Amino acid sequence: MTDYTNVKKITGITDKSILLDLADIEEALRLGIASVECTIPEKGVLARMKSDIVFLLSAADLESSILLMDKLPKDEPYVLCIHGTEAIGYAKEKCGLTGNTLYFQYVYEGSAEEISKHMVCLEGCDLEVRHPGEESFAQVVQNYDLIPEDDLRKDFEDPSFLGGFTEGEFACFIGLHREGAMGLLRVFPQFRRRGYAEKIYSTLIYNQLKRGAIPYCHVDVTNDASIHIQNKLGFTKAQKTVAWLSHDI
Repeated sequence: MTDYTNVKKITGITDKSILLDLADIEEALRLGIASVECTIPEKGVLARMKSDIVFLLSAADLESSILLMDKLPKDEPYVLCIHGTEAIGYAKEKCGLTGNTLYFQYVYEGSAEEISKHMVCLEGCDLEVRHPGEESFAQVVQNYDLIPEDDLRKDFEDPSFLGGFTEGEFACFIGLHREGAMGLLRVFPQFRRRGYAEKIYSTLIYNQLKRGAIPYCHVDVTNDASIHIQNKLGFTKAQKTVAWLSHDI
């Protein structure tokens, strides 16, 4: 059962439906990569990443979200991860933030034993999962263009980053984004439909559970293939839609 020690302590929230929308903030606080900027008891929290001008905001209602947004910088650019359709609309209309992609937040609440059942491939398909060597980075860059290469390099060098190899060939990869979300999943075209995505993803989830982490991810609401694998692996979808928005001055 997923615990939310930090956000429970600072907000007093115990409602599971609200806590699911705070999983990203809880994980960033657990990792020590974010600090609390402002809280509203029983409602929500605004946190800031320590290494970047990136804020994470989640609240139970629009009124609380607006109060937390009032604590955002007025005179410097920043990035905001915000939960809730109404809050997203307000941030874009009233605060001048931009960004059009919407995400679902999925949280894995099962046990290591439960996810280990998925750490297999289809019959006759073998995949070795391990941290890849430097020689694999060029292929990672070629197959993932959603974040700058410098950020991708940091993700690749993190020990949590996993590569899948079959008969010595690099077939797939997955890792953690800087805020603690699982992602970066790619299976190269010639290796698809062999169960590799399920095996490498479930291996990362297993590793996260062993680290005491909350395995969670943000999935584009239009990405049916990714939504399918979240459901297959037993993830729980949080109530609120998520957006990553930018504020430029």
